[in-house]
Amino acid sequence: MAKEKRIGSDAAELSTILQKLERLHHIRDLSTRALAQADAGSIFLVEGGKLKFSYVQNDTLFRNDFLASKYIYSNNEIAIDKSSLAGYVAATGESLLIADAYRLGADVPYSFDPYFDEISSYKTRSLLIVPLRTSKSDLVGVLELINRLDPEGKPVAFTQRQRSIVAQFAFYAGVAIERALLLRDVVYKMVMMAAMRDPEETQPHVNRVGSYAVEIYKRWANAHEVPKADVDAFQDLLKMSAMLH
Repeated sequence: MAKEKRIGSDAAELSTILQKLERLHHIRDLSTRALAQADAGSIFLVEGGKLKFSYVQNDTLFRNDFLASKYIYSNNEIAIDKSSLAGYVAATGESLLIADAYRLGADVPYSFDPYFDEISSYKTRSLLIVPLRTSKSDLVGVLELINRLDPEGKPVAFTQRQRSIVAQFAFYAGVAIERALLLRDVVYKMVMMAAMRDPEETQPHVNRVGSYAVEIYKRWANAHEVPKADVDAFQDLLKMSAMLH
């Protein structure tokens, strides 16, 4: 009976994962947080030999203002080495399961930087960090889940089972990011080709149109109470479409 119950639970869990995978072609999708009951999550993408914040979700910090997520972690980057948590995962390809970020063992090479906690008044406790790789096993980024919450809303440690599930999810996310970056690269190459016709105006113009379109949409969405997940999923597509006008 217990075995049948576990099989049913696994099937339901797999169904949930597959449904979420359908949305992973959007580079900013962090719906995997729900699978691990995580309060927050970050996606770092490899750029210029470093990890850069691509997107951050935090239910506690951004509950009242979804536009805040655009600014709090912007223009920050992390070296790909063993000194930081995300850097260690990127450098070694190993996932990390941290019960308490402020109580790391003395024998580990990495450390937790409390800077973002200090500037945001947020308290990071448990962490689950996994690498994001392409279909060719090239590193494209790191997925970081923060603070698994119990039914009372208190941070607790992530489980080994969740580690396995998220690692599998990260594989598909890496492939989706690979495709999204390829699509974006194609769009920008088309823009560059168009710029050859008028290099002083065409490229700045299409960049402005893309940025304006996204900003107008966000403000409209905020005024009309469009769900944050829908805004996140649509804004990249809108920007690329606007650039191709």
